[in-house]
Amino acid sequence: MLNKPNAARAVGTAMANNPIQLIIPCHRVIRNDLSLGSYVRGQSVKMWLLKHEGVKLAANNKVLPVPGAKKRPTKTVVLP
Repeated sequence: MLNKPNAARAVGTAMANNPIQLIIPCHRVIRNDLSLGSYVRGQSVKMWLLKHEGVKLAANNKVLPVPGAKKRPTKTVVLP
């Protein structure tokens, strides 16, 4: 969304230092290959939050594509 394909580290740092994580939902940021990536509170918390919001995960813990969604960008994906 930033239109900065090389900003993945900056986004990760901002997310790790986000003091209001449930208000600004950084748990919705996933990797381009649809794997979950890391989360400051732990991957199990990230999985729970995403499942609680209705995100479907495959058996390999990758996010299942949403039908009709736009093509994924080349770097970071933010779930709607």
